[in-house]
Amino acid sequence: MRKTLTAVLVLCVAMGAFAADKSMKKVKRVPAVGPSYAGAVNAAAVGKNAQAAARVGPGLVLMETTYDFMTNNSMGRHVHNYGDGSISVVRTGSEGAIGTWPDRGSFFSFRDIGANFSLPLSKVETNRVGWGNLSALTTGENVIVAHGGLQVNVDALKGFGIWTSNITGNFPTGSDPTWPRIVADGADVLHIVVTHSTFVPFTDVGSQIPVYGRSTDKGITWEFRFLFQPPGAAPGDRPDTTNGLWIGGGDADAYSIAAFGNKVGVAAFASYDAGFNSNEIMFAESSDNGATWT
Repeated sequence: MRKTLTAVLVLCVAMGAFAADKSMKKVKRVPAVGPSYAGAVNAAAVGKNAQAAARVGPGLVLMETTYDFMTNNSMGRHVHNYGDGSISVVRTGSEGAIGTWPDRGSFFSFRDIGANFSLPLSKVETNRVGWGNLSALTTGENVIVAHGGLQVNVDALKGFGIWTSNITGNFPTGSDPTWPRIVADGADVLHIVVTHSTFVPFTDVGSQIPVYGRSTDKGITWEFRFLFQPPGAAPGDRPDTTNGLWIGGGDADAYSIAAFGNKVGVAAFASYDAGFNSNEIMFAESSDNGATWT
């Protein structure tokens, strides 16, 4: 009898282990986007893979995109939580051919209180842009900035998805503002931190120096200056190079911006040498909605 019970117990344990192992092997993780070949996308494969990926874990598939890049370094601002159950999201995406991505831009969705996200995501800009980043005014309207002329779009009402577009302009003239971040403060002043992809503003300081911009009329007009300047500097003057700082320049997407009430803060990477062997994280703060900085 004891031998029989022992045999049954061993058999049950073995069957349980086999069943557990078999159930684990049922889940196959697959990429959400499957290109059939470079330059195009197999629509059937994309849909099938996205559905399979969605079964792996919790969450909601908002978009199937052929363009997956949204930063070079630090995280951007892609989600705005209103704190009342409503949420806005934006991401850089494309539904076009891999390698050219002709429709690349900011894709937006909004979830109202007790509702679901509006799907599919809708493209904000009419032209090809990138690096869409998100904030919101105190009255709820979303604000999105993207590079490609440094375009700022303001929604008509909270979650509507009807946009008024403004081009902020280049600073300095002839430059290429790239990889922006945006935030709105408690007075609905808009603040941008951005840098340049290829433009080098100073001959004796490295490239990709952070540029700060602000708008006091909800994105219609803008004023810009370089950040981390010495006291009394003009907007176009170089940053403070005391002890050799900024000689190596900054870096792409290596900055972050936040605001609370009338205060605005920017943190940014700065290097002493072109090889990035000696670096600092710099912080600048404004207590008057970006009018002055320390």
